[in-house]
Amino acid sequence: MDSLIKVEVRSNVEGEIDKLYVDEGYDVVKGQQLLKIDEKQIREEYNQALANYS
Repeated sequence: MDSLIKVEVRSNVEGEIDKLYVDEGYDVVKGQQLLKIDEKQIREEYNQALANYS
């Protein structure tokens, strides 16, 4: 069975993928979590931005 719709998924944030919950070609539903991005880099950038703001 072929998918009705195929889409390219992109992220608004940079980072390494920590966990992938689906494989390519899997059926997914709206709102389903597909992956988890490692928060370490995001937290470091956030803390640096806060330090620069002060």
